[in-house]
Amino acid sequence: MKTLIALSVLSFVCVSGTSVPGTERLDAATAFVPAGSTAITGELTHECNAKTIGFWGNPNGLALIEDGDFLDVLPSLHLVDEVGAPFVTHDIDEFEDWLHDANAVNMAYMLSAQLVAMEFNVLSGKVDVRCQVADTRHGVLSVDRLIEQAINSLINDPYTPAGDPNRHRQELLKNLLDDGNNNLIWV
Repeated sequence: MKTLIALSVLSFVCVSGTSVPGTERLDAATAFVPAGSTAITGELTHECNAKTIGFWGNPNGLALIEDGDFLDVLPSLHLVDEVGAPFVTHDIDEFEDWLHDANAVNMAYMLSAQLVAMEFNVLSGKVDVRCQVADTRHGVLSVDRLIEQAINSLINDPYTPAGDPNRHRQELLKNLLDDGNNNLIWV
C-alpha cells in the first residue's frame, strides 16, 4: 500500500530503497528513500510503532525497561538532567522521577528524555532503526542517525537554556524524536 501525505513541516518514512543525493539535511549523510518513491511517499516495510515518554514512565513501560535491562544503555546515550549534569542510574524509581520531571528549561534535558524514549522503542523492537524521519527543511534521517545526532548534541552541549546558541538545533532534534515517539506520520 502506498500513501501520499502532503506535509508542511515534518513527515516520517519507514522504508528502505535507494539514496537520494542533493537535499539539504541535518548532516552530510545521504537521504535514504524507497526506489520509485519520494521522501513523503513509501511502503511500510519496518516496524515503526513507537511509544511516548509517558509510556516509558508508566508501569507497563517500566516493566519492559526492567525486564530488558534497558537502563544498562544509559551511559552510552550521554543523558543529562536539568542542570546539564550527566544522568545515569540503575534504579528504576530514580529513572522514573528523572523522566517525569523532564522539561525544556534546559533543552538538553528534554532532548535526553525524547532520546531515551526512542532508544527504548528500538531496544524493545517497537521501532526499527531503519525507520526514517523526514524534515522538509533538512531531508531524511534514519532513526539510528537521528539517535546518533542527538547523542552528539548532548555530548557537545549538555546545558542549553534560553539564549544558548545550540538550543535551536537541540529543539529541532527533540521535536523530531518527539514526533517519532508519538507516531505522528509513519508512512
